[in-house]
Amino acid sequence: MSKPATVVFDLRRYLPGGWYLPAAHIVGTDADGTLNFLLQTASPITIPGYGIELTPLLAQFFDLIESLSEKALEAKYNPPKGKAKPLEELLQNEDIKRLADAYVHRQVDVFLRKIVEHRLPLTFMAAKKVMMKDVLVRHPESPIIPHLIFRKTKDKIIYRLNFTTNEERWLVRWKQPIVLTNNPGWVLVGDVLYLLPGLNGNMLKPFMQKDELPVPNHTMKEYFQKFILKAAERAEIEAEGFEITSTRKIEGCDLTLTKHLFKDEWLLAVQFRYLGTQFAQNDPRQMRTALHFDEKGEVRVMQVKRQPETEQAYLDKLTGFDLEQTEGSLWQRRNNESTKRASDHFYQMIEWLRSNTAALSEAGFTLDTPVFEDKKISLAPAEWSQEIRQENDWFDLRIRVRVGEWEFPFAKLINNLRTENPWYELPDGSFFIIPEEWMAKFHGLAHLAQLDGEELRLAKSQRPLLEGISDFGFRISDSETAEPLNFEPPLLLKATLRPYQLEGASWLANHYRENLGACLADDMGLGKTLQTLAVLLHAKERLSADSAAPNPQSAIRNPQSNSLKRGSSFRCDA
Repeated sequence: MSKPATVVFDLRRYLPGGWYLPAAHIVGTDADGTLNFLLQTASPITIPGYGIELTPLLAQFFDLIESLSEKALEAKYNPPKGKAKPLEELLQNEDIKRLADAYVHRQVDVFLRKIVEHRLPLTFMAAKKVMMKDVLVRHPESPIIPHLIFRKTKDKIIYRLNFTTNEERWLVRWKQPIVLTNNPGWVLVGDVLYLLPGLNGNMLKPFMQKDELPVPNHTMKEYFQKFILKAAERAEIEAEGFEITSTRKIEGCDLTLTKHLFKDEWLLAVQFRYLGTQFAQNDPRQMRTALHFDEKGEVRVMQVKRQPETEQAYLDKLTGFDLEQTEGSLWQRRNNESTKRASDHFYQMIEWLRSNTAALSEAGFTLDTPVFEDKKISLAPAEWSQEIRQENDWFDLRIRVRVGEWEFPFAKLINNLRTENPWYELPDGSFFIIPEEWMAKFHGLAHLAQLDGEELRLAKSQRPLLEGISDFGFRISDSETAEPLNFEPPLLLKATLRPYQLEGASWLANHYRENLGACLADDMGLGKTLQTLAVLLHAKERLSADSAAPNPQSAIRNPQSNSLKRGSSFRCDA
């Protein structure tokens, strides 16, 4: 039976910012599941009343929508002190408007990518009395292909922007697409949602009224470098009036971490970089037209032809990194771990990339900066230096972490370790993902150590925490790094220790040597008293003959049957 209601997402116009912001509605459904009318705004509070479960994915959408609410944006851009201003007034400041535009477009990009990835229902500026099925946004059957057409005259270059969708080629002026975001560019063409490949959304706006734009010679280089060249790498190029040259110059192979559209897997997309253009590995085209500037600063048009042999040499190198092609231009690790969550697989791939970044670069590959939910990830190697001092009954730990060019005290990672949050933001806004091995190794240290400024403090009794992470390079003072005691049963002990008893007594003796307490918790009947007496006799041998050794409760309850029986040289003070 169909649900009586479901959540449908919407894009609505926010005039003061000129933005299209996401919203969520509860929409009724017919018996066959067809969407009918809007019932209520959807939120974590309202959906239970309609029998809708708050899934983790739905919670993410609600968080995204809340982050772009007027209240949240006012809190983000109002200064910490002084009277708070409404958002409309804040956006009159050009600097704030520029920052807010970039932030909003990034968040809307995350929203739309999730909508497309999960094929969720989306409407555009839906009204309450309209049937929702009639205003649904459609997902594209094929990608949108941009075409840049250049015509050279004596004193200028004239260029046009066309698009192809579903084999139909059209001018921007004909379709009047709605630009939803600038960077990255999302557009609505009729009722179909498209992500522009490599183009900013604002590039379309001049062509809403004009079919072509002139670029004078004296501003050509600056204009092309700022607006055209990057877009030209992804667009189809046509040129008139230019002298066309040919090139086969391949400049490298780019690897981009990307999420599979239908699986919770992260893969590497392979793209070959030529002079002025790019080819995906599975691109059937063997030639493209490209633009570049020559030594004199003039625009040149080139026919770029692919080099199959050189491309294959790059692919052969990838197999040497334990990678295999899975589909199209996508590659995965040969022993790809299966996980329940895409985020787990993402962390695994980040750790693999970080450990292989230097080798991949040396082999001629370029890694694009990984991005996860609008966060740029640093792949720089992580290392640290440390100083550990013993102060009376404490260890003072001063540890410095270095990630690429950034250095900071290890203490700054403590909250992340305690909350099991691997994302640590670096000063440049990128994120260092704390390796899973660090999260496990430093778990005890993070929860038990005391923070003292940039230092950590551990009680002497917590020294085993340092031993547990010794393979990470920790070194303690000379007095604390002596070789483990080679324990031999005392001559005064009138008993023979079994192997496991000898191991227990040795453990106790090492703790005694380091002035640490210990609790021997063997099961009843395994010889705890005997092991303790062996250590007491060991201590007596190290003390003067007339010193009294402390006795455990289990030993002094019956001195004659225990202490005197097994160690007749004791004087029991009970």
